[in-house]
Amino acid sequence: MSSRLGLLSRIRACLTLEASKQVYTSLVLPLFDYADAVRGEISEGCCKELQRLQNRAARIILRRNTSKNAFDLLTWLSLACRRKLHRCSLVFKCLNNLVPKYLTEYFIRNKVFHHYGTRRSNDFHPPKPKANMGKRTFKFAGTIHFNLLPAHIKTASSFSNFKRLLIKHYY
Repeated sequence: MSSRLGLLSRIRACLTLEASKQVYTSLVLPLFDYADAVRGEISEGCCKELQRLQNRAARIILRRNTSKNAFDLLTWLSLACRRKLHRCSLVFKCLNNLVPKYLTEYFIRNKVFHHYGTRRSNDFHPPKPKANMGKRTFKFAGTIHFNLLPAHIKTASSFSNFKRLLIKHYY
């Protein structure tokens, strides 16, 4: 990733702002996003290092010495928010049978465990991990993040509508 940021830094003088954002989107962002929804929660140190690299990319693109307010100017989400967005998107796909069958069986609604109506009966029942390592799984983190979304987002009619509402929610 650093080598690609170095390349972006070297060619930035020849590019417009929009062109440099396109280079970032095509060369660097896929490395940040690759399998981030399912690979589990990363350590805090690793998370900080990745965020530092994204901050560096913002400084390069905007030609600044600081990344303060850079994400607002570029309309970027932090990597932690992007991971939540990707996780929630994958959970939505699981609910609507847009993924392989084995993934659709990951999530169980609360109403399966009790038959009386509550506000949370349509939310997902989080698995009970035996160790802290279990809290890093997609099954646990996806359930938690999806349950925290407002009801109008969770009940979106299509994936494109869900994605639009989710992005609006995180910005």
